[in-house]
Amino acid sequence: MARLGVAYSAVQDSVGAAAIDEVYLDAPGWSAVVTAAAGWLRYWWPTTTLR
Repeated sequence: MARLGVAYSAVQDSVGAAAIDEVYLDAPGWSAVVTAAAGWLRYWWPTTTLR
């Protein structure tokens, strides 16, 4: 989660907190947000779905 927060904060700092969704998605750092989210889901998903 920490990596996701860092990546998202970097994008938010670069585009501004009031930016619309499309601006976030077009930001150069957005791929790092997606990668961090995927990494987090990779560990979270199996632990919650196998209960």
